[in-house]
Amino acid sequence: MNEKSMKKDYKRFVAHFDMLGMKQAVLRNPDVAWGALCDINEAKKRIYRISIEIRDRNQIVENRVRTFFFSDTVIIFTLSDEPEDLYAILILSSELFSNSLHKCVPLRGGIAHGEFYFNLEEILFLGEPLVKAYKIGESAQWIGIIVDKFVAEIAESYSIGEEIIQ
Repeated sequence: MNEKSMKKDYKRFVAHFDMLGMKQAVLRNPDVAWGALCDINEAKKRIYRISIEIRDRNQIVENRVRTFFFSDTVIIFTLSDEPEDLYAILILSSELFSNSLHKCVPLRGGIAHGEFYFNLEEILFLGEPLVKAYKIGESAQWIGIIVDKFVAEIAESYSIGEEIIQ
């Protein structure tokens, strides 16, 4: 692989989601499944425009994260690991989760942190947080989003729960 085209040595927040029941939906009625997928993608576009304000710095979700859909899988990752990035991935993940449930496509997923490599031109992704996010999401065996210990601790240190509730 051409290392010049690979973004590396960056710690990022990474989310992995599985659309539960999508395989069966595709086999039952591909048009309905495609419609649900398109609806969730449209929701992503709306969510991308959400503004985040932290420390008097106004940011847009889209400027902090990238999202990719592969059949029944959604991968989301941040461009760095600043507080705005954690806010962005948590907002996007929870809003996608809510929108997908509204469209009767439940999601199960995880969010982790670590070194994550990507090449957007070739649509290549690699990294421990992707594997961790997949594993913690699958281990849940219920519909929802789980974060790894580091993400939970950093969210607590940023007082994210308190700021979102206010």
